[in-house]
Amino acid sequence: MERYLNPLGTIAVISPLLGLLGTVIGMVKVFAAITAHGVGDPRCSGGRDL
Repeated sequence: MERYLNPLGTIAVISPLLGLLGTVIGMVKVFAAITAHGVGDPRCSGGRDL
């Protein structure tokens, strides 16, 4: 049982960093899409379509 503690500790340390990396990659993709296509009508993206 104790032989699995070291790999488990490594996974516990790396997991939040992988989550942060995924968030950063997602944000970069969103900003790239906004740069390429624009934001469109700000009233629609604000949740109030008049």
